[in-house]
Amino acid sequence: MPYRRSALPILLFLIVCCSGNSRAQTVPPDRSSLENGEGAGMAAYAERNGYPGPKHILELEGKLNLSDEQMKQIEAIYEEMLEKARIKGKEVVEAELRLDELFSAKSASEESIRSLATQIGWLRGELRAIHLLAHLQASVVLTPEQSARYGELRHGDKGHH
Repeated sequence: MPYRRSALPILLFLIVCCSGNSRAQTVPPDRSSLENGEGAGMAAYAERNGYPGPKHILELEGKLNLSDEQMKQIEAIYEEMLEKARIKGKEVVEAELRLDELFSAKSASEESIRSLATQIGWLRGELRAIHLLAHLQASVVLTPEQSARYGELRHGDKGHH
């Protein structure tokens, strides 16, 4: 029995440590996407209505017959979008973590909640605009035929805008 009693503090320590790390990894739930600059559906309206995404254009470049100049333009749009999205995504994560900390420290007030929630909404709106604007910029690089082909490849839509 002495072994079991000596293992208990170690087990409790591991539970506390692991549960803390788990919470930090899941707040916010979309943390990984935010930190990696991924769109995660933020530009779905653009995509669905015929504004192709630069990431997907690059993935389909061989099937879209992009010229070298088009490739350079799309790569530049994508890289700029990715850099801005990663920066803004990290800002979102930091604000979300501050909101989580307010509650875990039991120091949340109406004012602090409204302030941080508003800030998070604004940051997420800015992040969404980054992704939507990249679709807008990419749409003018493709020819109408390439845009139609993109729609077919991405959505199986023969009459894609």
